[in-house]
Amino acid sequence: MEEPELYANSNALPKHDISIILSEFMPLMKWSNDDAILDVGAGPGDVTRHLLWPSCAKFSHIVGIDRSQKMVNYAREHFQNERLTFEKMDIVDAVQPTNVFPHGFTKIFSFFCFHWIHDQRKAMSNLYELLRPGGICLLVFIAQSPIFDMYERLVKNPRWAPYMNVIVDIKNGSYDLHEFIPIYQNRKDAATDFRATVENCGFHVLSCKAPEFTYVFDDVDCVPDYLKAVNPFVSRMTEEEQNDYIIDCLKETPLVDGKVKMEDPELYANSNLKIAQKHGTSIVLSELMPLMKWSNDDAILDVGAGPGDVTRCLLWPSCAKFDHIVGIDSSQKMVPLLTYTKNSQKIQDGHRT
Repeated sequence: MEEPELYANSNALPKHDISIILSEFMPLMKWSNDDAILDVGAGPGDVTRHLLWPSCAKFSHIVGIDRSQKMVNYAREHFQNERLTFEKMDIVDAVQPTNVFPHGFTKIFSFFCFHWIHDQRKAMSNLYELLRPGGICLLVFIAQSPIFDMYERLVKNPRWAPYMNVIVDIKNGSYDLHEFIPIYQNRKDAATDFRATVENCGFHVLSCKAPEFTYVFDDVDCVPDYLKAVNPFVSRMTEEEQNDYIIDCLKETPLVDGKVKMEDPELYANSNLKIAQKHGTSIVLSELMPLMKWSNDDAILDVGAGPGDVTRCLLWPSCAKFDHIVGIDSSQKMVPLLTYTKNSQKIQDGHRT
């Protein structure tokens, strides 16, 4: 969460959802050349510049704020211009934010920031103070997600618990894992609860709903980077530990609906378990394959080849030289028996155990 470039390059999932929401709500708003716009939790600034800006029919200027100086610096370097500026501000801890922005804003947006905020009453009170009379506010955040259930499971792993369960308040026994779990994660009706908070701060709520979103990654190889970019704990680990931790995250994250059936080749090849294995396999191959001696006569066997995707897409490119590769699996349905050669691919009937 503190790596701006990684986050900017790995946030396809939130960008997808933001695009859908902007296309729904932005045409309903009235726009003026005098509109002053605030983006709360702007992060590295890419969403502010590439999604929010083009969706605004008219405006005078946009300000993006974020609590991370590292994010603000990145946003300033890559996206700031005469109509778009970035400032460091924590919307919860800010005292009299109108001292910083005395003219306020006609429109306030926030995308995938508020699920990190536990004192939402304070945050909404500050937004209310910054919003000009008659202004409009659009907030998008995660109320509930299996990602946070995954954190709850991983913290029970003795290897990861020290990184995820750091005591931040000895007197009250507070653990920072729970600082990264949305307050609505286990609520029955998140939309109703949030509406009540917002209305108590003085807002008139036009719409408040918690729809379910499903996202399909175009490339499974980008999933580890995404999980690393949004994970608040990896920065506490060594690089080697980060790789192992992300593999465990992938194993615990239900990226495919339903259970992974080991006899379903297509489902298994695209499942969260398979993604974890591919990520781990790539690391191991990059480390060990250069240490081996290779020959054009090498005959290679891949035991437990499954649907054959790892054999073809990871093992094959890692072999400097070889004559042929044979993949075997105990499941007839997975792969009968795949034989790969440099110039051809032949599938033979039968299977071996």
